[in-house]
Amino acid sequence: MGWFLGNISNRVRGGYLRFIAQYVEQMPIATGNESDAIEVLVKEILSRVAAAPGADVSDLEAAIDAHVYRLYGLTEAEIGLIEG
Repeated sequence: MGWFLGNISNRVRGGYLRFIAQYVEQMPIATGNESDAIEVLVKEILSRVAAAPGADVSDLEAAIDAHVYRLYGLTEAEIGLIEG
């Protein structure tokens, strides 16, 4: 969402984004069956980090990203743009 807001919002002094209704209303909110899977992954991340602060959770973060990409129906080109 930060990436999206950064592309539609004006920046103010210091490079901060304007988080106002005019811009927030444009942010797409996806709905779907992926939320349960994402919730499980987030809980696993929290569990790993609680057990071992600084634990590598990049595999779980990548899985969350994949779910979000599917939710929004992103193409490979769009995914490349976001990850680039």
